[in-house]
Amino acid sequence: MSQKPQKNAQTAHYIELGGYQYWPVLVPRGIRLYTYEQIPVFLRDNPYITDGYRAYLPSRLCIKSLFILSNETVNIWSHLLGFLLFFCVGVYNMASVLPSIGASREDYVIYSIGLFCFQLCMLCSVGYHLFCCHRSEKTSRRWMALDYAGISIGILGCYVPGVFYTFYCNNVSTSLIRHKILLHS
Repeated sequence: MSQKPQKNAQTAHYIELGGYQYWPVLVPRGIRLYTYEQIPVFLRDNPYITDGYRAYLPSRLCIKSLFILSNETVNIWSHLLGFLLFFCVGVYNMASVLPSIGASREDYVIYSIGLFCFQLCMLCSVGYHLFCCHRSEKTSRRWMALDYAGISIGILGCYVPGVFYTFYCNNVSTSLIRHKILLHS
């Protein structure tokens, strides 16, 4: 049977990954990783994730925990990098692609709405996964609600361009109808 390695009390905690593996994780002072049984009930969503939980943290330490390895690390960084990807692709498309294809003002607006919605969705998710370990259940729940709102906004970001471009062929006839209405008024 494997023995648990000695801890360096100031710089590293050892977390168990699987049956007999212990990995050192550098953790800033004041941040500790917990097992599923040690965390508050409001953080217990998945009993199959047995350790690596951040809990009981004030906001300042939640932000510092961005740079440690925990069970939320992939969620935080994949959404943060997703935000940066949408931002970079958006800037490139707005500056190069849309002008080169002769996009209309409506195309810019619709593209901007979709892009903004995706970016907001990613940032809300980063916020939730970063602050879900807050010592206050109320704060944690508010971030969860914001994450759900971000998901809804992300869905809207898919819906608006989808509807606009589905009926794009009707755009000419719609503007002609509006023009005729204005002439007869």
